[in-house]
Amino acid sequence: VRWVLGRKIDRIMAAADVVIAGSEYLVERSRLAGARRIVKLPTVVDLIRYPSLHIWRVENVLTIGWIGSPGTAHYLLPLIPVFRLLQGNLPVRVLAIGARNRPEFDDLVEVLPWSEDTEASLLSQIDIGIMPLPNEPFERGKCAYKLIQYMASGKPVVASPVGENIHVVRPGINGFLASSESEWLSYLSSLCNDASLRDRCGQAGREIAEQTYSLSVTAPRLLGLFHSLIR
Repeated sequence: VRWVLGRKIDRIMAAADVVIAGSEYLVERSRLAGARRIVKLPTVVDLIRYPSLHIWRVENVLTIGWIGSPGTAHYLLPLIPVFRLLQGNLPVRVLAIGARNRPEFDDLVEVLPWSEDTEASLLSQIDIGIMPLPNEPFERGKCAYKLIQYMASGKPVVASPVGENIHVVRPGINGFLASSESEWLSYLSSLCNDASLRDRCGQAGREIAEQTYSLSVTAPRLLGLFHSLIR
């Protein structure tokens, strides 16, 4: 399959009138493939679906949330020791939306099913959103969709400094970038222990989402791009 189709995407990008990329990594990848015109448009959300407030939360318990698919839930495994330490010292629950239950999760991670109808409501339950990633080629191409969803929901974020994450997270403003287990523990502990820090980062994240990662801002840009191609 690699021999037959391995250069397929490169040929498509080289022949295209324009390539739209959702991350700096993919912009560079398109450039290396010979794309003649490359436009970066970020992944966006419809902010109407994401009210930036708490609809519901467990009383006196902080919730660290992750959203994804069963196939990507393994990204949480390196953080199991961090969750164990946090829950040993603080009233913290970890919610994995869309994951499949794994033996490693034990009683540390609560798994809930994902659906398009409930995802925004479920995200309103969390206090902090996380996006751990290994620094590998596939992950470098990701466009930080989880982070954008958290920010749209008014939540502070902690993420690995991989791929587009480094452009979405503004350390100390809307969240933090964590490279090691100790940094994950430090940043999550700081956010758990400081309600005003959570509020400031959450509000800043929502504002960034409104300015940069919203459907209402990006859709006209995409439409204008189509018009320019027609002309």
